[in-house]
Amino acid sequence: MKKRILCSLVALSLSASAVHATTPDRISTRAYNAQGLVASVDGPRTDVNDVTGYTYDASGRLATVTDAQGHVTSFDTYDTYGHPGRSTDPNGVVTTMTYTPEGWLQSTTRDSTGTPATTTMSYNAVGDVIQTTDADGVVVSYTYDDARRLTDITDAFGNRIHYTLDAAGNRLKEETFDSPNTLKRTISHTYNSLSQLLTVVDAFNRTILNYNYPDGYDAAGNPAHSSDATGVQRKRGYDALHRLVSTIDNYNGTDAATKDTQSVSSYDASDHLEGVSDPDGLNTIYSYNGLDDLKSVQSPDTGTTIYAYDAAGNATQRTDAKGGISTSTYDALNRRTTTTYGDSSLNVAYSYDEPNSATGCTASYPIGKLTRVVENAVTTTYCYDALGNVVQKRQTQGTHTDATIYSYSRAGRLASILTPSGTSIQYSRDAIGRISGVTVLPPGVTGAGAGNVVTGITYLPFGPITSYTLGNGQTITRSYDANYALTDVTSPALNLHFARDAMGNITTLGNAAGTNPASETYAYDPLYRLTGLKDASGNAIESYTYSKTGDRLSKTANGLATGTYGYQSGTHRLTSIGTSARTYDANGNTTGNATAGNTYGYGYNGRNRLTVVQLNNQTVGQYTYNAMGQRVAKSSTFPQSVSQRFTYDEGSQLIGEYGTTNRDYIWLGDLPVAVVDTTGTTSTVSYIHADGLNTPRVITDSAGAAIWQWTYQGNPFGEQQPTSSNGFVFNPRFAGQYFDAELGTAYNVNRDYDPATGRYIQSDPLGLDGGISTYLYASGGPLDSTDALGLTDLRVNKTTHTIEVVDGSGNVRGSFPAYNNAQRGSRGQWADGTYDYDYHTRHNDDAADSAYGSNGNYVFRVPGCSGCGVHSGRQSTPDQLGRTGPQHATSGCIRTTDAATDLIGQLDRDGDPVRRMTVSH
Repeated sequence: MKKRILCSLVALSLSASAVHATTPDRISTRAYNAQGLVASVDGPRTDVNDVTGYTYDASGRLATVTDAQGHVTSFDTYDTYGHPGRSTDPNGVVTTMTYTPEGWLQSTTRDSTGTPATTTMSYNAVGDVIQTTDADGVVVSYTYDDARRLTDITDAFGNRIHYTLDAAGNRLKEETFDSPNTLKRTISHTYNSLSQLLTVVDAFNRTILNYNYPDGYDAAGNPAHSSDATGVQRKRGYDALHRLVSTIDNYNGTDAATKDTQSVSSYDASDHLEGVSDPDGLNTIYSYNGLDDLKSVQSPDTGTTIYAYDAAGNATQRTDAKGGISTSTYDALNRRTTTTYGDSSLNVAYSYDEPNSATGCTASYPIGKLTRVVENAVTTTYCYDALGNVVQKRQTQGTHTDATIYSYSRAGRLASILTPSGTSIQYSRDAIGRISGVTVLPPGVTGAGAGNVVTGITYLPFGPITSYTLGNGQTITRSYDANYALTDVTSPALNLHFARDAMGNITTLGNAAGTNPASETYAYDPLYRLTGLKDASGNAIESYTYSKTGDRLSKTANGLATGTYGYQSGTHRLTSIGTSARTYDANGNTTGNATAGNTYGYGYNGRNRLTVVQLNNQTVGQYTYNAMGQRVAKSSTFPQSVSQRFTYDEGSQLIGEYGTTNRDYIWLGDLPVAVVDTTGTTSTVSYIHADGLNTPRVITDSAGAAIWQWTYQGNPFGEQQPTSSNGFVFNPRFAGQYFDAELGTAYNVNRDYDPATGRYIQSDPLGLDGGISTYLYASGGPLDSTDALGLTDLRVNKTTHTIEVVDGSGNVRGSFPAYNNAQRGSRGQWADGTYDYDYHTRHNDDAADSAYGSNGNYVFRVPGCSGCGVHSGRQSTPDQLGRTGPQHATSGCIRTTDAATDLIGQLDRDGDPVRRMTVSH
C-alpha cells in the first residue's frame, strides 16, 4: 500500500539488496533499470500479482511508485538539492514541501479542495527545530542547551516542560510549569556511571522505582533487581542471550500468599517465545513454522489454536479448540478481503478503494482505505476526507441505516459529530488544540437543554482536565496532587475525595478534602490486587483472596457470588462458587451458570461472541456483532422487552442507541458528559457526573436535580445496581461497558464482565498478551484501572526512548527501544500528543535490515506528516551518523525493533488491533 509519501523514501530508492528470501517458499525479487535503480519488486505471493513498480526522472530521483493494485504516487518536483517539492497521492491529494536555505524542511502543505493545511517548522542556527505550527495554528516551541540537547517544551499559553540533564545527557529531572511559572508536577531520576537508571523519585520525594541494589543490573546490563515505594521487590532473570526467562514479584516478601510469585518463559532455537509458565504452574505453549509465523498456541484456558499462512505471512486459516475454522483471503496489497466460517451467516467481505459511485459517498478519498464491510446482518460503509479521517460511516441493518457524520479542523482535530438521530455535537478548541467547549443541538424542535453542554474547561499544563461546567450550570472540579494523581472530584451532585499510597493506589475514600474523616478504606496485597474494604468504623464490608496468578479464591460479603471459588484442574476456569456450578466450552467461554436460584445458559457463534442467553431454559437475550467486534444490535425480553441498535465512534466509544429508546451519548474526549434522549419531536439533555476513571456516578436534569445514581462507596467491582428517582434507565458502567439486565453482566467490547465475581465470563482473546490472568478484570485493581476497549495502545516516551505496547486490559506487554531521529530536511519529530491509527502497509522488501524492517509500517494520523508511522529496520546498515537499528534516522517515522512490531502484529491477529499511540516526554 504505497498511497503516501514513504517514510524512508531515499533509503528505499538507494537500496541495493537483490533478494529477500527467508526460505525458497517466501521469495521477493528485485529488478533494476539501466542506472542500477530498483525498477520493481515482485513480492513473495504467487496467487496474485504483487509487484510494486518504480520510475525515476533523468537525475535518478524517484518519480512514481505504483503499488500492486495500480495506485500511483508521484513525486512531481524536486528542488536544486534533490529535496522533493511536491507529491501527489493516488487520491489526487497534493503535498507541497518547502525548505530553508540550509535544506531543512520548512513547511508541508496538503491540498485537495483548495483549502490547504500547512504545517511549518523553524530552526536555530545549527538545525534544531525550535518551533512547529500546525495547520490549526497551534504552536509548540523547543529549547536546547549548548550541546543541542532538548531542555524545554513550551506551548502557546506559556506552559512549559523543563528537563535537567547530566553530563551524559540523561534526564535527571522533569518539571512541568504553568504560564506564571508555578511548578505543577515533577519527577526525578538518578543514574549510575554507566547511565543505567538507578531510581525514579516522585514529587513527594518517594522512590517509586529503585534499581540501587548490588544486583540491580546483571553483568550484561539487564535490569535484574528492583523495588517500589512500598518496598515490594521484583527479580528478573535472563538467559545467555539476554532474554527474560523469569520474573519474581514480591521477591522475598513477608506476605505468604504472594511471596516469590514467579512467571517463567522459555525460547526455541530461533529466538521465539516457546512457553510461559504462570505463577500457578500452568503452561502456555507456542510453536512456529520455519518462516517465523506462529503456528499454534496451547492454552490451559482456551485449548489449542492452530494458524496457517500464505506466502506473504498473512494468516489464512485459524482453527480453535472447538474445531471452528475461519479462512481469510487477501488482495495484492495483503489487505484482508474475505473471512469465511463454518456458519456462512458470519462470513465477511472487505472492500477497499471503491469509487463514490459504489459507496454512495458524496465526496471521498477512498484509495488505500477500507470502504465497505459486508456481512449477513450488517453492512458498514466508510467515507474519508483528504487527511484520511472518516467523515461518514453508514451502518445498515435490515431496513435501518444509521449514518454518523464527522468534520475536522485543518489539522485533523475532531470538530463535529452528527449522530444517526440528528443530534449535532460541536467541539470548540483553545489555542493549543484542547477542547474548550461542547455544544449540542438535539434533533427535537422542543425540549430542554439545547445549546452549551460543556463550557469553562480548564486543564493542568500538559495534563488532565481540572474543571468544567455542564449545561445546567453545575461545575465539576477535579483536583490533583503534584504527581498529577487525582485527589478530589466535586460537584453539587458528587463528592469523592481520595488518599493514595506511595504507588498511587486509592487507600481511603472520604466526603471532604483530605479524606478526614474516612468513609471507606481499602487494602491491597503486594501485587496490588484489592483484598478488602472497610467502613468508617473499621468494619469489614467485603474481602477477597487470590491465587498467585490472580484467580479469586474467596469472597466474603453480603452480596452475590460469596464463598469459596473452585476451578477446573489445570485451568483458570471458575467452575463453582460454594455449591453453585459453572460450565465452559473448549474455547474457555462460560456456557452455564447457577446464581441466586436462577440458571443461565450462554451460546456463542463461530467468532466466539456471546449471541444468545437463556434464563431458566427461556431465551431472554440475543446479540449481533459486526466484524470489528462491536455489538450493533440487541433484543431482550427480560426484565422488559427491548430492541436496540448501537453505533460507535472511530474509537469504539458508544455514541448512540436506537430502537425501543433513542439516545445519543456526548463525550469530552474519553469523559462522558451528557445524554440526549429523543421521543418523537422532543429531546431532553441530561448531564453526567463521572468519577476519576470516567465512570458515570450521578446524572442530573436541566434543573440540577439528581435523577440517577450509581454509588462509589461499597461498590469496587460494580455489582451494586443504580438507583433512580424517576425511573431513568442508564446502562453504561465502567469505561467501555454496557450493562445487560437479562444477563447481570456488562458487555465490554471484546467480552462480557461479571461484576459479582470481578472477572470476565470469557478468557481474554489476547491470551497471555492480555495479562497473566486471562479472566481477571483490571488486574484486580478496579479502583485504579479500567479495561475500556480491549484494544492495543502504543506509548512512546521520548525521554527513555522506548515504546510500550499496551494491551486491551491496560497491561504493558512489552517495552522496546524506539527513536524519532528525524533526519534534516525531513518532516521532523512528532509533537507530544495522541494519534489515531490509520493503516498498516507491508513492503515487498520486508527484512530486518530493510527500510521498514520485517513487519512493515504501522501508520498513524499525524497532522502534517502523511505516512508517518512506527516500523523497524536498518538493523545493521548505519545512517550518516553511524547509527543502526532503532536509532537509525528516518524521514519522520518512529523506528523500533522487529520484536516490537512482531508483538503489535500478534495482538492484531489475536483480535486486539492497535488503535492509537500516545507520544510524550
